[in-house]
Amino acid sequence: MFNALAHNLRNPELACKEYFLKSDGDLTSIIIGAAAILVPPMTYLDYTYYGLGTEFYVTAFIEGLFALLSVMVIFFIRHNRRVKTYEWLAFTWCMVISISALFATFLQPDRIIENVLISELFLIANHILITNKLSFHIIPAATITFACIIALLATDTAASIQQKYLLTLVLLLVNAVGIIVVARNNHFKKLEYESHNREREARKTFEALASADPLTGILNHRSFLELAQLALDRFKQYQFNFCLAIFDLDRLKLINDTYGHLAGDIALKEFANLVTTKKRTTDVFGRLGGDEFGLILPRVAQTDALKVVSRLKNALQSLTIPSSKGAFHITFSAGITEVRVEDNSPDDLIHRADEALYLAKGEGVIRIEEG
Repeated sequence: MFNALAHNLRNPELACKEYFLKSDGDLTSIIIGAAAILVPPMTYLDYTYYGLGTEFYVTAFIEGLFALLSVMVIFFIRHNRRVKTYEWLAFTWCMVISISALFATFLQPDRIIENVLISELFLIANHILITNKLSFHIIPAATITFACIIALLATDTAASIQQKYLLTLVLLLVNAVGIIVVARNNHFKKLEYESHNREREARKTFEALASADPLTGILNHRSFLELAQLALDRFKQYQFNFCLAIFDLDRLKLINDTYGHLAGDIALKEFANLVTTKKRTTDVFGRLGGDEFGLILPRVAQTDALKVVSRLKNALQSLTIPSSKGAFHITFSAGITEVRVEDNSPDDLIHRADEALYLAKGEGVIRIEEG
């Protein structure tokens, strides 16, 4: 049990803290705001206790500064996007409370019980409601706890022996419970963050599977069309031209009949691997269906696209595909087109590239769509 407690008291990793930063900041802002709202009634109590004397004005001035500090801390926490900044802001506010409670406890010995009770409320807020790293919990809590205990033991008239021991015991219990709550909060935060990460990774995996062709692992038809639409949108908005090439493997049916369907699948995968390794990172490559593939070449004119596809064709000629019935080679035909102002959808480009492909098909050549 103690090992688990010690383990859970370890501060969560930075990414986990960043995940909870907004909710932690919101709760801390509420607590600091609630403490600031208590200033007017506390000032009134000081008035009833001191009257309009010097002690009252000094106390009221300090309480006013505390309220102003609280408002400033809330402002910076609400506009903060960094974990370290949040931790130091919360810690600074807690230390101001601790030091204020320390002076109040020793300077007002006849109000020791009242001050200790208020300090216990702060300890609850510090441990349970204000999220921070462990050392930033311990330092203000230890400051106020030892100050209250020493003041209780050193004060003769403000409280009875029974009250002193009872208040001391409550102070220690609040800290003990607070440490346990910190550990449990860390534990549940880590669990939730791990669950969030698993869900995010599962979603990424699902999206990757949903966008990938199951045989070749490259983009499927739907995903390819989505990226083609994105390229067309960029062309419409920024005039970033691009070319579209459509590939069709030659005589794939003959390969299936001669070497088996498994060999045909291997041919498709080998072709997909070849293009994937040869293309630029900015190029978009996908399987449109069967033995037909598409390649988007951003910021490339038709003549340059022809050179790119020709290099792929030459690289494919040196590729030998083994099978149980002997090795074989594959070739492809291709049609290329360049985006036009009048294009309204990827289908317009695909239609033109298909027409060029139709003319090239059977000859194992590459054609650029003209006209």
